[in-house]
Amino acid sequence: MPETLLRRRSSRYTGFRTETGQSMLVKMPTVMNDSMAISQQIVQSFIPKLRELSMAFKADLEEQRSVASETVQN
Repeated sequence: MPETLLRRRSSRYTGFRTETGQSMLVKMPTVMNDSMAISQQIVQSFIPKLRELSMAFKADLEEQRSVASETVQN
């Protein structure tokens, strides 16, 4: 590997060698798990409303198709 690429790569990871970086590495899995759980709760809370909207859209679409079909037949 070219030397400049190696220098750039190693400089990216130097922050993780610090006390703060090490602390972040230890805490990050917990932060990620907690944020995923929160995201899932938020999405789950929207599902009933999405289902309701989907059913209403489907009913409206079927009604529009029925009206269009009657118009074509007359």
